[in-house]
Amino acid sequence: MLNRDTEIRPATLVDLPMLYRIMDKAILLDSVADCVRDKHDLMGVLLSSNVLRPLGGTHTLIARSDRHQVVGQFRMKSDNSNAHIVFIAPTLEQEHDDSLWLAILDAMVAEAGRYDAHMLIAEVNVLSPLFETMRTSGFSLYTRQHIWQRPPLAISATPSPLTLHEATDADMLSVHALLGRTLPSLMQSIPCTPEDAQRWIYKKNNRVEAYFVVSTGKYGVYIVPFINPEEVTSDEVVALLDGLLHHLPKSERHNVFIRVRRYQEWMDYALSRMGFHPTDNTQAVMVRHITVRNKQHRHAFGMQYALKAVLDPIKIKQPQLQHEDILST
Repeated sequence: MLNRDTEIRPATLVDLPMLYRIMDKAILLDSVADCVRDKHDLMGVLLSSNVLRPLGGTHTLIARSDRHQVVGQFRMKSDNSNAHIVFIAPTLEQEHDDSLWLAILDAMVAEAGRYDAHMLIAEVNVLSPLFETMRTSGFSLYTRQHIWQRPPLAISATPSPLTLHEATDADMLSVHALLGRTLPSLMQSIPCTPEDAQRWIYKKNNRVEAYFVVSTGKYGVYIVPFINPEEVTSDEVVALLDGLLHHLPKSERHNVFIRVRRYQEWMDYALSRMGFHPTDNTQAVMVRHITVRNKQHRHAFGMQYALKAVLDPIKIKQPQLQHEDILST
């Protein structure tokens, strides 16, 4: 429950200096950003989120009580069906009062609900105090995942015997069929991959049996694999990864990360053969379902802050979200 003295508001341009300072202590709840992107680069999206594009896909909120503040940012999926938390700053310390962190989580749920999202997703390290706070807030554990890492290595000079093709729109029906065959039913309800990524497929007997989603960033390459264990052997996994790295010359100069969820642990041996090793970053995929109660004023709410940010960001006091706007499941 929110303290009466807690203020919740969208971030504005005036907050940028504070946001850059606080990002050094942020916890990233998006595994792609955590592995390959710079924390301070994420602040650049503020200019295209609350302030200049209030109806856009990225939202940054601030919870403040007394002299303490917590910042949270989430990103809407393109079809607005789901939202994913990007970061919360600062990181919650052990034995620290988590009231403000609970407040920012509730506020992000409420704001995502205004834009029609029916779930809010986060990937949090299981050793972080925030893991328990998210459970208290109403998030459920869907699965666990391990991040494997391969250091910069020379790409094999021998071409892979298996051929990968870049996925096209025409391939997506077959890709969805692969996901339906390989994902647990619970995981089919949440988005599996980042949207701004390269996509590669492998066909066996004219059917897609492997699908790779590849994101790149300042610090390396991040791979999300979907492979049918009933049709693709461990040796073929090695060949597929080798072929994929041939298409990713950046992997010779930067770390390569691959996300392995609990139901994909059958790939561990193949990853080891390819020079990957498991990191200490074991994450929980957390989901909180949203019951949308009040959506009619969301556009006015966004435009209100856009006008204030442009016309008078300093003088006008931002109104607070009301307690009844915080949604619970």
